Amino acid sequence: LLVIDNGSEEETKAYLRTLQSTSNLQIEVIFNETNLGFVGGMNQGMKLSHAPYVCLLNNDTVVTPQWLELCLEAFKKDSIVGIVNPNSSTFGTWPKKNQTVEEVAQILYAKHQSHPVTEIGTCIGFCMFIKREVMQKIGYLEESLYKIFFEDTDYCKRAKKAGYLCVVANQAYVFHYEHKTLPKKSQRDEFFKQNKKWFYEKWGKPLRIFWPKRMLGTQQEKDLLTKIARDDHFISLLLPQEAQAAWGHKHAHIFLKYHPFKKSALLYFLWCVLIKQKKPYDYIVTQEYPLLDKFCFLIRGKCVSRVEDIKELVH
Repeated sequence: LLVIDNGSEEETKAYLRTLQSTSNLQIEVIFNETNLGFVGGMNQGMKLSHAPYVCLLNNDTVVTPQWLELCLEAFKKDSIVGIVNPNSSTFGTWPKKNQTVEEVAQILYAKHQSHPVTEIGTCIGFCMFIKREVMQKIGYLEESLYKIFFEDTDYCKRAKKAGYLCVVANQAYVFHYEHKTLPKKSQRDEFFKQNKKWFYEKWGKPLRIFWPKRMLGTQQEKDLLTKIARDDHFISLLLPQEAQAAWGHKHAHIFLKYHPFKKSALLYFLWCVLIKQKKPYDYIVTQEYPLLDKFCFLIRGKCVSRVEDIKELVH
């Protein structure tokens, strides 16, 4: 266990000096005189580690039984899995009232027995496992960024470019308090804005695509959607209810919406894109509902007849 003390106050340093290794756990504490930022501190630990996997773990987290084993197990599902996140409050899985994090972990373990891993666009650095061969190929976190934000996303993009996948270990649970490094919202917003600009200039901005469909489609179509999701674009599919079971497991960037009645698909579609959506879609695919072209003047996104017509998807 490598503990990087990033310029903490004396009380914390005094506590860390009391930590002692045991026969089961070797502890090494590194004291930095000043705060080198999340990236600087994590890179210190990554460079000192020699294990086959490394876990970047924030100090504002609470782990639960089997979290470590279950995350490492995710690497065995596919040889090209390079980076793993546990399930977490960061992904929206919060304990309910009077529920402990351990109880949440038990529920997730039982719920995801048949589907322990979900592919995700990019992992998040609060608790991020990295295979050593990934580090050997692409190096460490980008240190030219401002303090925090997007360094984990950039690292995952580099890993995927090298041929690896990012996944979530659905049965593992780590609670994350969030925003403890920079508690002031004004500071967080400043760093987020600066690093977001840098990230989009380097990798491009992800697209949000809405595609209403009458039926699920072919395997070739599903493969196309998976490829688009792996390029970190977001796809919302509007499907009939009966298509739900036929889809199976999917990428985390593919969102399935179900319209209740075939005859109301057009109205439900308009409700989704004009009222319900939190952010405007960049593209609306009208392939199976050509009448929607007549309503495109109401929509901020651009209408296209096929997904293949979206030029930004072709690199």
